[in-house]
Amino acid sequence: MLDTPNYKPLHQKYFKLMLVRRTVFSIILAAAVFVFYFTNKEKEIPDFVFLTSMIAVFLFLVFYISLTKTIFNRKKYLVHETYLSYKKGLLVRQMTMIPFSRIQHIEIDEGPIERYFNLSTLSIYTAGDSGKDLKISGLKKEKAQEIKELITAYIKDE
Repeated sequence: MLDTPNYKPLHQKYFKLMLVRRTVFSIILAAAVFVFYFTNKEKEIPDFVFLTSMIAVFLFLVFYISLTKTIFNRKKYLVHETYLSYKKGLLVRQMTMIPFSRIQHIEIDEGPIERYFNLSTLSIYTAGDSGKDLKISGLKKEKAQEIKELITAYIKDE
Protein backbone atom coordinates (compact mmCIF):
# COMPACT_ATOMS: atom_id res chain seq x y z
CA MET A 1 0.00 0.00 0.00
CA LEU A 2 1.39 3.40 -0.98
CA ASP A 3 2.01 5.91 1.75
CA THR A 4 0.26 9.20 0.92
CA PRO A 5 2.43 12.20 1.73
CA ASN A 6 1.01 14.61 4.28
CA TYR A 7 0.93 18.06 2.66
CA LYS A 8 0.80 21.03 5.01
CA PRO A 9 -1.34 24.12 4.47
CA LEU A 10 0.17 27.57 4.38
CA HIS A 11 -0.06 29.69 7.51
CA GLN A 12 -3.56 31.01 8.28
CA LYS A 13 -2.30 34.60 8.25
CA TYR A 14 -1.59 34.16 4.53
CA PHE A 15 -5.35 33.91 3.97
CA LYS A 16 -5.71 37.34 5.60
CA LEU A 17 -2.87 38.66 3.44
CA MET A 18 -4.61 37.36 0.32
CA LEU A 19 -7.85 39.07 1.42
CA VAL A 20 -6.02 42.36 2.00
CA ARG A 21 -4.39 42.23 -1.44
CA ARG A 22 -7.66 41.35 -3.19
CA THR A 23 -9.59 44.03 -1.31
CA VAL A 24 -7.02 46.71 -2.20
CA PHE A 25 -7.16 45.61 -5.85
CA SER A 26 -10.97 45.77 -5.73
CA ILE A 27 -10.99 49.28 -4.26
CA ILE A 28 -8.52 50.51 -6.89
CA LEU A 29 -10.58 48.97 -9.71
CA ALA A 30 -13.84 50.46 -8.43
CA ALA A 31 -12.19 53.86 -7.92
CA ALA A 32 -10.81 53.77 -11.47
CA VAL A 33 -14.29 53.15 -12.89
CA PHE A 34 -15.72 56.02 -10.82
CA VAL A 35 -12.92 58.41 -11.79
CA PHE A 36 -13.33 57.52 -15.46
CA TYR A 37 -17.07 58.12 -15.31
CA PHE A 38 -16.92 61.44 -13.45
CA THR A 39 -14.04 62.85 -15.51
CA ASN A 40 -15.74 62.00 -18.78
CA LYS A 41 -16.86 65.54 -19.68
CA GLU A 42 -18.60 64.66 -22.92
CA LYS A 43 -20.77 62.05 -21.15
CA GLU A 44 -20.25 59.64 -24.03
CA ILE A 45 -21.24 56.84 -21.71
CA PRO A 46 -24.95 56.81 -20.81
CA ASP A 47 -25.88 56.44 -17.15
CA PHE A 48 -27.44 52.99 -17.61
CA VAL A 49 -24.18 51.71 -19.18
CA PHE A 50 -22.21 53.08 -16.24
CA LEU A 51 -24.65 51.55 -13.75
CA THR A 52 -24.53 48.20 -15.56
CA SER A 53 -20.72 48.37 -15.60
CA MET A 54 -20.60 49.12 -11.88
CA ILE A 55 -22.90 46.19 -11.12
CA ALA A 56 -20.73 43.91 -13.28
CA VAL A 57 -17.55 45.14 -11.56
CA PHE A 58 -19.17 44.68 -8.15
CA LEU A 59 -20.26 41.10 -8.96
CA PHE A 60 -16.82 40.29 -10.35
CA LEU A 61 -15.16 41.61 -7.18
CA VAL A 62 -17.52 39.67 -4.90
CA PHE A 63 -16.74 36.51 -6.90
CA TYR A 64 -13.01 37.33 -6.89
CA ILE A 65 -12.88 37.82 -3.13
CA SER A 66 -15.13 34.84 -2.38
CA LEU A 67 -12.73 32.50 -4.23
CA THR A 68 -9.92 33.48 -1.87
CA LYS A 69 -10.64 30.74 0.69
CA THR A 70 -10.79 28.02 -1.97
CA ILE A 71 -7.56 29.20 -3.60
CA PHE A 72 -5.88 29.39 -0.19
CA ASN A 73 -6.99 25.85 0.71
CA ARG A 74 -5.54 24.46 -2.55
CA LYS A 75 -2.04 25.76 -1.80
CA LYS A 76 -0.07 23.17 0.17
CA TYR A 77 3.56 22.19 0.57
CA LEU A 78 5.53 19.12 1.63
CA VAL A 79 9.08 18.94 2.89
CA HIS A 80 10.35 15.39 2.46
CA GLU A 81 13.79 14.01 3.32
CA THR A 82 15.08 14.53 -0.23
CA TYR A 83 12.63 16.83 -2.02
CA LEU A 84 10.25 19.75 -1.69
CA SER A 85 6.78 19.63 -3.21
CA TYR A 86 4.15 22.34 -3.71
CA LYS A 87 0.55 22.02 -4.90
CA LYS A 88 -1.70 24.83 -6.05
CA GLY A 89 -4.40 25.68 -8.56
CA LEU A 90 -8.12 26.12 -8.89
CA LEU A 91 -9.04 25.17 -12.44
CA VAL A 92 -5.60 24.03 -13.52
CA ARG A 93 -3.99 22.16 -10.68
CA GLN A 94 -0.23 22.13 -10.53
CA MET A 95 2.17 20.10 -8.44
CA THR A 96 5.87 20.95 -8.45
CA MET A 97 8.41 18.56 -6.96
CA ILE A 98 12.02 19.66 -6.63
CA PRO A 99 14.72 17.26 -5.46
CA PHE A 100 17.15 18.94 -3.07
CA SER A 101 20.02 17.82 -5.31
CA ARG A 102 18.79 20.14 -8.13
CA ILE A 103 18.55 23.24 -5.95
CA GLN A 104 21.14 25.92 -6.73
CA HIS A 105 19.98 28.84 -4.62
CA ILE A 106 17.40 29.63 -1.92
CA GLU A 107 16.06 33.05 -0.93
CA ILE A 108 13.65 34.23 1.73
CA ASP A 109 11.76 37.35 0.65
CA GLU A 110 9.46 39.61 2.67
CA GLY A 111 7.45 42.54 1.43
CA PRO A 112 6.13 45.22 3.79
CA ILE A 113 2.69 43.64 4.09
CA GLU A 114 4.24 40.19 4.56
CA ARG A 115 6.45 41.58 7.33
CA TYR A 116 3.36 42.97 9.06
CA PHE A 117 1.86 39.46 9.07
CA ASN A 118 5.24 37.87 9.98
CA LEU A 119 5.22 35.86 6.73
CA SER A 120 7.84 35.12 4.10
CA THR A 121 8.15 33.81 0.58
CA LEU A 122 10.61 30.97 0.04
CA SER A 123 12.13 31.17 -3.45
CA ILE A 124 13.89 28.07 -4.78
CA TYR A 125 16.10 28.25 -7.88
CA THR A 126 17.02 25.01 -9.62
CA ALA A 127 19.82 23.86 -11.88
CA GLY A 128 19.22 24.06 -15.59
CA ASP A 129 17.27 26.51 -17.66
CA SER A 130 13.81 25.03 -17.23
CA GLY A 131 12.29 28.24 -15.85
CA LYS A 132 10.37 26.11 -13.34
CA ASP A 133 11.73 27.61 -10.17
CA LEU A 134 9.48 27.52 -7.14
CA LYS A 135 8.05 30.22 -4.89
CA ILE A 136 6.09 29.33 -1.79
CA SER A 137 4.39 32.36 -0.27
CA GLY A 138 2.61 32.34 3.07
CA LEU A 139 5.16 30.62 5.27
CA LYS A 140 5.92 31.83 8.78
CA LYS A 141 9.33 33.49 8.78
CA GLU A 142 10.69 30.81 11.14
CA LYS A 143 9.33 27.96 8.99
CA ALA A 144 10.88 29.41 5.82
CA GLN A 145 14.22 29.69 7.62
CA GLU A 146 13.88 26.10 8.91
CA ILE A 147 13.23 24.76 5.39
CA LYS A 148 16.15 26.77 4.00
CA GLU A 149 18.49 25.38 6.65
CA LEU A 150 17.28 21.81 6.05
CA ILE A 151 17.90 22.08 2.29
CA THR A 152 21.26 23.79 2.80
CA ALA A 153 22.38 21.05 5.21
CA TYR A 154 21.30 18.37 2.70
CA ILE A 155 23.23 20.06 -0.11
CA LYS A 156 26.38 20.38 2.04
CA ASP A 157 26.25 16.70 3.04
CA GLU A 158 25.90 15.54 -0.56
